[in-house]
Amino acid sequence: MANEKTPTNGIATTPQQSIVVTNPQGVARKDTYANVTPVQFVHGMPTKGIINAAPVGRTPSAQRRATRRVTAFNTAKPVFYRLCVDGRPNCIVFPTPGAKLYYLNCVATAMGSYPIDIVSYSVINNRAYFLIASYDQTPISYRRFFDTANALYAMYFNENFQTAGFVFKSKLRVKEIKKIEDVCESIAVIESQPYANFLTHSWAYPFSSYAKVGSDDSGYIACRDSVYKVLAKDQAETLILQAYNKGLRTLPEDFFNFPQIDRISATIENVLIDYGCYTKRAIPNSIMPRIIAEINERGGFTYDKIASKLALNRQARYQTLVKVVAELALNMRQSYDESISALEVTPNGTELMRDVVILINDRHGYSVDQIFGLLGFAYCTVSGDEVVYFNDEFLVNIIRYLAETRQQGVEFIIKKLGIINTFQDPNRVANVAALCR
Repeated sequence: MANEKTPTNGIATTPQQSIVVTNPQGVARKDTYANVTPVQFVHGMPTKGIINAAPVGRTPSAQRRATRRVTAFNTAKPVFYRLCVDGRPNCIVFPTPGAKLYYLNCVATAMGSYPIDIVSYSVINNRAYFLIASYDQTPISYRRFFDTANALYAMYFNENFQTAGFVFKSKLRVKEIKKIEDVCESIAVIESQPYANFLTHSWAYPFSSYAKVGSDDSGYIACRDSVYKVLAKDQAETLILQAYNKGLRTLPEDFFNFPQIDRISATIENVLIDYGCYTKRAIPNSIMPRIIAEINERGGFTYDKIASKLALNRQARYQTLVKVVAELALNMRQSYDESISALEVTPNGTELMRDVVILINDRHGYSVDQIFGLLGFAYCTVSGDEVVYFNDEFLVNIIRYLAETRQQGVEFIIKKLGIINTFQDPNRVANVAALCR
């Protein structure tokens, strides 16, 4: 049945409910991790490039304590820092669970050479957040500490993901914390970042320090001993519990001395990982429309904003937009009006509608009545013994455009679009051909 509502573009529509495909947990729609790269991943504990390699001991923490006696351990009072390690632009540096785990192994290995305690951490797609306690009176140790860990990981990343050169930004985002209350608050904020980046809806994330923290002798990367040296254990635990009780949250604006990561970047990273792409510059043209449609569905960002973030060539933006609208119609069951509303684009008359219809017909061979149904346009209805057609003016526009641009006959185009005679209307083809002349 045709809908009585006629939008401003002059195309009659049929009611159609949009099926919104969301993925709030950031879990891949299909098993993309199994086939992300042609090389075999190598995980485990890094062994090369370690300064002052730790002696053999029963636990990693025992090795660290033994080694620290010959490094810059020059104060008994820890200095706390919030830190963020950022991946290089347009590249996802922790794309797989194995990569995240390997980076934590690099951090654990570097702890044997520097007077650093990790209080809390979260490793997400393109950055890692840390709260550290330094027992050096200058920032030299923690900078060298992360230089060592990052250099170890860079060798792994370049080998396994077939890249070369630097992996992380050279400048750390760092902020010193002087109040112990802020230290306890920072623990919960840092462990909330997987939630803020749409990787989980709970504290249960395998690459953060939540539920993976112990004493200095436990062998875990994260420990609270440095906090207990500043404040009594029961008091510190009370403050940390109060911070947890505030719930999962996004990164406060003043958390670092640098601007916070915007939400669209996190959404793009999650979508690219789900589709096995680890850099914006290497997105295949064949899946670019699908990725844009997915980013729009998950985050509600406009087409222009997504295209700018993906550095899409301006000359190719219109053709890509046509493919995105077709993608939304075919795989996400969105009508044309719903798609342009979600993408926040302003079409130029019926040109975009026409090109979307032609694209779907060319690529998938759907007949024009099927395509109109997908896009939410009315095609025809049977009233008694009569067939009432809608949007014939638009249909004629499509046929004339194809005949002119492709130098093909009207009859051939009519057949290509699947316009046929029916029992109710045995003269449909002839009538459409007459309208086109």
